[in-house]
Amino acid sequence: MKSGQFNISIDAARFSTFVVLSAIVASLSFRFFFPGYFDPFAIYHKDHYLYLGMSARHWPLSRYFVYYPRPVAHLLIDFCGRLGPRGLLFPIFLFSIFNAALLCLYIERITGRKIALWCFVLFAAFAYANPQLYFHLKADPFATFSLTFLLLVLHFWQTYVETGKILPLAATLLFIALFALTKESYFGLLALFFVIQLFIAPKQRVAAAILLVFSCAAMGYSIHRSSQVWTLLNSQAQTTDAYYSNMSPVAVAHGLIAIGKYVFLPVLDLAVIAVLAVLWRRSRVLFLVALTCVLFAVVSLLPNATLPNHLEPQYAGLAVYLFLAPLLLVDRVLPRTANARSGLALCGLAVYGIALWEYGRPVTSSDAGWLREREQEGRRIVSTLEHMRDTVKPYETSLLTGIDSPFNPFNASDFVLGYMGLNRYWTVVVPDQVAEGTEDTTRLIHVTNPVRLQTYDHWFVFNADGSLAKELEHPAPAMIAPELSPSELQAQMAEAARIPALGTISFYAVPNPVKFGADGTAVTTIFWFAPVPNVQVRIGTAGGALFAEGQAVGTATTGNWVKPGMVFYLQDASSGDPTSPNHTLRRLEISTIPTKQN
Repeated sequence: MKSGQFNISIDAARFSTFVVLSAIVASLSFRFFFPGYFDPFAIYHKDHYLYLGMSARHWPLSRYFVYYPRPVAHLLIDFCGRLGPRGLLFPIFLFSIFNAALLCLYIERITGRKIALWCFVLFAAFAYANPQLYFHLKADPFATFSLTFLLLVLHFWQTYVETGKILPLAATLLFIALFALTKESYFGLLALFFVIQLFIAPKQRVAAAILLVFSCAAMGYSIHRSSQVWTLLNSQAQTTDAYYSNMSPVAVAHGLIAIGKYVFLPVLDLAVIAVLAVLWRRSRVLFLVALTCVLFAVVSLLPNATLPNHLEPQYAGLAVYLFLAPLLLVDRVLPRTANARSGLALCGLAVYGIALWEYGRPVTSSDAGWLREREQEGRRIVSTLEHMRDTVKPYETSLLTGIDSPFNPFNASDFVLGYMGLNRYWTVVVPDQVAEGTEDTTRLIHVTNPVRLQTYDHWFVFNADGSLAKELEHPAPAMIAPELSPSELQAQMAEAARIPALGTISFYAVPNPVKFGADGTAVTTIFWFAPVPNVQVRIGTAGGALFAEGQAVGTATTGNWVKPGMVFYLQDASSGDPTSPNHTLRRLEISTIPTKQN
C-alpha cells in the first residue's frame, strides 16, 4: 500500500486497534512486570496536590495565559485536577496510550506499510515495562501533553503533504502553537523535523520553511516567557537551583548520559542496532525512518540534559517511544518462514527477559521501591483526608501531627482549600526543614511552636505510612505535649493564648452600641475579617437585603437608616449559595446606648 492510501475509516480502525492493544499491554505491565505492584492512579507528589487545587479559587481560566509559563499545559492539568485524587492521573495514562498509537499510525503513513500487530505489542511491551516511563507519566504530565501535540503536528503535516489542502496546514500551525505553550521538551525535535522536510518534501519546501520559522519563533517565545515568569533559563538562577541551566557541551553530554542510561539499555541497544543493520540491507527507506526515530529520541533528551541539578530518571520517558520505534519494523527484516518467526519469537522473549533484569538492577530498583512506598503512603493519606473531611464540621479547627511524608498535601494550601472545604481550619506540625507559614485555611508550625497548644475541636495523629493512628475531640494540651513539665506547659499555653487562632472571625460595628437620633435611626460602620476569599453582609436574615460584599477584610458604612435591634449577617460567598443559613459566619446585632437612670 502506498503512502496516503489509508482512508479515514481505515485510519480510525487502525488507531482504535492500537489504542486497545496499548491499553492491554500497559495494564498487564503495571500489574505484573514491575518489581512489585504499582497503582497508576495513586497520587503522591506535591505537584499532584497542586494540580488538584488549581481550580479551588474559581479564578477564570484566562489566568493561565497571563501568569503561567506553560498556559496550555496548566489548562489541561486543571481539567484533570477536577476529576479528583483518583481521577487526576487517568487522562495522563490515556494520553500516553494515544501517543503510542499515534506514533505507530504515523510510521504506517510515511512508510506506506501496515505494521504487524505483534510488532506493536512488542514495542508497547518494551515501552511500558520500563519503570522510567511510569515515573515520567506521573511526574512530568506536561511532557505527555506536549508529545500528543507534536504527533498531531506530524499527522496534519503528512495530510497536507498528501493532499495539498490548506486546512491541514492551518491545523499544523494551530497545533504548533499549542505545542509551544505546553512544554519545551520536544522543541529541538520539532525544528529538526521541519529541517528534514525541507529535503524530503520538495513540493512543500516553502511551507516547511515557513513552519520551521514559525516553530522556532513560537518556541523562542515560550522559552522567553518561562524565563520571565518562572525559573527556566532565568539569568538570575543560582548554580544550586533545581532549574539552573548549563549549556556547555561537556555539561550537556554528561546530562545526556545521566538520563539516557535509563532508556538506552545494552540489550535494547543491541536489538535496535540489529534491526537497523538488517533494514540497511533490505530497505534504505525503512532504515532512514528507523534511524530518524532513534535520532529524535536523543534530541528529545537534550533540553533536560542542560539541567545538571534536575536530572531525575523520569526524564528518560521522553525518549522511550522514539527509541523503540525501530522495533515496529521487525517483521520487515524477517524471511517469510515459520522457522524465522519462531526464532524471532524466542529472541524477543530473551531480549525482553534481559531488559526486565536490567530494569531491576539497583540503579532502577531503588527508584521503583521508593515510588511504591510513596504511592502506598499517598493512598492512605487521601483515604485519611476523606475521613477527616467527613468528620470535621464547617468552622471547626483541627491539629494534625505525625505527617512526615516528603510530599505533605498540606504544603499545597490550594488543594486543602478546595478538597477539604473553605471553612475547615488545619494546624499542621511539620518537620523543621519545612518553613512555617499560614495560607488560606492551613497553618504550618514546628513542634516547638506553642500554637499547637491552642484549643482545637479535633486532633488527628498520623502514622509514618500515612494512615491514621488516632483521633480525639477537644484534646487537652497535656495530651498534645506530654513531654513538657507542668510549668513549661503552663508557659506555652499562656503564649498560645496571645496568638490569634486560625479561623478567627471578626464582625463588629463602630459605634455599637449606637446613640440614635430623634427619628430612631443612626449611622454606623460595619467591619469584618473572615478567613474565606469572598463575603457578603446581609440585613435581617441570611438571605436578607444585600448591604455590602467584598473580600476577606473590609468595611462598609451604613446610611442613616440603622435602627435598634437591627441584625447584620456575615455570609460566606466563596462558593455555593451565599444566602444559605449554612453559609452564615457571624451575626451582629445593633444595640442602643442605655439611658442613664436619675
